[in-house]
Amino acid sequence: MNSKKEMSLAARNRLAYIAAAITVIFAIASGVMLYVQSDNVYPLILGVGALIYGPTCLIFYIIEIVKGVFKGNEDDDPEAVEAE
Repeated sequence: MNSKKEMSLAARNRLAYIAAAITVIFAIASGVMLYVQSDNVYPLILGVGALIYGPTCLIFYIIEIVKGVFKGNEDDDPEAVEAE
């Protein structure tokens, strides 16, 4: 049994919907800023987005590495088949 706490499917879906909504809001805001040719707010939006999403992606990437997402399945290992 896995002692680590895992997110439920409903929590994952809710988090995905929130991330998608934030992405759409940033895309719309970026489009509006380009349309009105604002040269002050657009770099600010990009900077804030980079400061938020850059470290967040790094943290989730490290979590996935710790979970062993890149470990191969032993059934797919050709050397293990030859050794048997």
